[in-house]
Amino acid sequence: MIIEEKITAAVIEGVKALYGADVNEKMVQLGATRKEFEGQLTLVVFPFLKMSKKAPEQTGTEIGEYLKANLGDVVADF
Repeated sequence: MIIEEKITAAVIEGVKALYGADVNEKMVQLGATRKEFEGQLTLVVFPFLKMSKKAPEQTGTEIGEYLKANLGDVVADF
């Protein structure tokens, strides 16, 4: 399984665990991180804001913490 597939699956699980919402793979958007930021991949959190009912920064932090806790072998930090 490639890293993007692992992250996508974990994001789907995380959104379910954190917000009680079911999402499909098409909602999970991963892209290359811009070079002025650290990291390799960036998750677009805007599709999840309606479910979280929170600001983008807080939603990103919650999903990032979930990924770090549950996918630590792939996600070292966010």
